[in-house]
Amino acid sequence: MAAAAAGRTVLRVVAAFRTAHLHLFLIATLALQPLTAAAQTTPTFSVTVTESTELVEEVGTTRRIGREEIESRNARTLDEALRLLPGIYVRTGGDGTPRIDIRGFRSRHVLLLINGVQVNSTADGQFDPARISTETIREIKVSYGSSSVLYGDNALAAVIEITTVDEIQDASLNVSGGTPDEKGIGGRFARTFGDWSVMLSGTGYDTDGYRLPDDFTPTSLEDGGRRQNSDRDRGDFRGAVGYRLSPTVLMGSEWFFGSGSYGVPSSTVADTSDIFAQTPRFERVEDYRTTSGQVSLVAAPWQRFSLRAWVYRNQQREERNRYDDATYSSMDDPLVQGTFQSNERSTVTGSSALARADLQRYGSLRLVINQRREAFDSDGVIRDVPVSGSGGGGGGGGGGGGRGGGSQPPRYDVRSFTVDRHVDVYSTGAEWETRPLKGLGAVLGAAVNHQDRPDGASDTAPTWLAGVTYDATRALRLHASGSRKIRVPSIDQLFNTSSGNPNLRSEHAYGVDVGADYRLDAMSTLGVAGFATDAHDFIERQSGLPFENQDQYRFRGAEVTGSTSWIPRVTLRGAYSFLDSEDVTTGRMLQTRPRHRSSLEWIWKPLSASAVRGAVSYTGTQLYDSRGSVTVQMKADSYTLVDLGFTQTVARRFDIALDVTNLFDELYDQSYGLPRVGRAAVLTLRVRGN
Repeated sequence: MAAAAAGRTVLRVVAAFRTAHLHLFLIATLALQPLTAAAQTTPTFSVTVTESTELVEEVGTTRRIGREEIESRNARTLDEALRLLPGIYVRTGGDGTPRIDIRGFRSRHVLLLINGVQVNSTADGQFDPARISTETIREIKVSYGSSSVLYGDNALAAVIEITTVDEIQDASLNVSGGTPDEKGIGGRFARTFGDWSVMLSGTGYDTDGYRLPDDFTPTSLEDGGRRQNSDRDRGDFRGAVGYRLSPTVLMGSEWFFGSGSYGVPSSTVADTSDIFAQTPRFERVEDYRTTSGQVSLVAAPWQRFSLRAWVYRNQQREERNRYDDATYSSMDDPLVQGTFQSNERSTVTGSSALARADLQRYGSLRLVINQRREAFDSDGVIRDVPVSGSGGGGGGGGGGGGRGGGSQPPRYDVRSFTVDRHVDVYSTGAEWETRPLKGLGAVLGAAVNHQDRPDGASDTAPTWLAGVTYDATRALRLHASGSRKIRVPSIDQLFNTSSGNPNLRSEHAYGVDVGADYRLDAMSTLGVAGFATDAHDFIERQSGLPFENQDQYRFRGAEVTGSTSWIPRVTLRGAYSFLDSEDVTTGRMLQTRPRHRSSLEWIWKPLSASAVRGAVSYTGTQLYDSRGSVTVQMKADSYTLVDLGFTQTVARRFDIALDVTNLFDELYDQSYGLPRVGRAAVLTLRVRGN
């Protein structure tokens, strides 16, 4: 079984890279054709729920990362692009996947949309940002707690909305290589042909694993150097086409195909008496495949009315295995409980319709209807059935010699399992915005969200938003908002065979967000935001029991951002985040939520074609919870990471970039017993076709 699995993995990786290379060759061929000066504005458009010109993005905290900033950080995946944004903590725990925590909430409380397509898993509501390449991303928008009610449910913490299409026609190709044994390739092509426009992009990436810092002390589970079972590969292709039917009607479609595999590094702590250490697990995602598609329409039949509508489908397949030991070759040992082989499929099929009416002096009104079906099915085998494991014996003979025995270690047998569940989610809402006075804007919105479960049970919960924004001066803007947000239970929480609870209620949170943005001069800005959130009916599970609505969490915090180009040839960006998080139910501070985080980025251009880039990020102390029924907490050390990069433009169309992350090889972890990446270097060559 292991040999067959290994063979399938090799064939899939080879096929993925051949496919990615073919796609990128076609893109590169088109990319090297020059753009014509008379090219028309592209009719391809991105699907977004809110726009930068709408007041709803001013009454709360909204931050954007554009293409230029992504490239200046040389960020290759979504988690790398978001890492330095205030209020966001990118954390990698025991499942080997980066998680995007925002203002104390976990990633399952963050709604992720790519051109209107929901990316969150239907099983647990989470997503893997390391699978999302930045090659095709034009902009990342993060709308924190006071986001628009038109997004519907599941935006308890924030909405991350990604657009991959804009009006810029470009073409690019990049090739990279790094240590240890890392290689990547990516390309993008966007052109307009009359009333048609096309965008194509693809990436391929492969690494044998990351290197641990030199200060790591080897254990029986990890000998240092290259981290065991930390390899990862992925390949993807994205395409979009747009057509202008008339001056007031546009149609578009986008599709995505991706595949890959990765290992899940085990805990490095072998001491079974350590109450903070996880039980070592030897797990791999041997294969994952993602396909998604979307068709959209934008129409403005009348001067004061517009309509946006889209339908979509997103499916993720995953083959995940847990093995007996670090050889990752067998699941046959009856003494090892919990080994499994599973095949999972998560599918979201949905549609949205968003209408906007201009009420002239009375502002504007937006109405939305959202619908989706979340489905999850899984099958496989798991070793968790107890078998009689005690025994003893005695015997005598002759002169009375004997043999005694004691208890034998517990043994487990395998069982097959099958899960096939779905839920339907609907939401409808309205949002009104107005400017009653010069410099003053107000937003009011409300929505109803409903989850329909197949056994006849259902859950209905409201969301609302009220906010104001005020331009106190030409340089100072103030904002304040209050909101109620919800998250519906996931399929795993409702129907898991050992821990599901079909009677769960939606999690909900009441939040307040206030802030100010000040432009000091033409080259400098300063922003301040404060928030307070009380979250109720948090869904948690106590050991051996089903999920329950039992916890109440409280989050308080502040964020400061600043940027300046006041120093000639130097651009500086800084951020600071403070977070106070408490489990009101128990009175304990919440684990893995640092109180203090800060960062400073700089870009120095000594010459017009050269740039020296860098970033210093500090993460303060955080708490780790122990295992067991009685929780004990320990304080983890703070850590500081330094990144450095250099970019040189050659002959206008070529860039050579060298980036070194964790320059001083800092030893740190974000979850107990799971050390993170040491010093790494990447060399990238970029070719632009325009």
